[in-house]
Amino acid sequence: MKPFKLLVLFVLATCCLSGNLFAQDDKLYSYQELDVKPQFQGGDLNSFTLWVHKNTTYPPIARDNGVQGRVIVQFTVASDGSIKDVKAIRSVDVTLDKEAVRVVKSSPKWEPATKDGVAVATRVNIPVLFRLQ
Repeated sequence: MKPFKLLVLFVLATCCLSGNLFAQDDKLYSYQELDVKPQFQGGDLNSFTLWVHKNTTYPPIARDNGVQGRVIVQFTVASDGSIKDVKAIRSVDVTLDKEAVRVVKSSPKWEPATKDGVAVATRVNIPVLFRLQ
């Protein structure tokens, strides 16, 4: 083989291998598999639920129309503690879904979960309650 072809093959092989070595977020771990659960500001999932409640604004149109209920939001706490892939997996109303997703996306970084001493990504589901009083 010519030296140029060998160089191209070497570069391609190196890129493929390094992609596998550094892609920690490829696998999502369930809560049962984790050694240490992800933590929000030193607390547990309840701390995050309280933070979401405090930072949620009831959409005026939903309030005016008497819409209320529970939106289930799913998101990933990445291995760097950032929040990714936020979506409403159980909907009540478009306006409530958007607000729930907005609040979760605005979350500060978390302490990531760990498995065998390594930070890993994990998927989390939380309910966001909207109640008119």
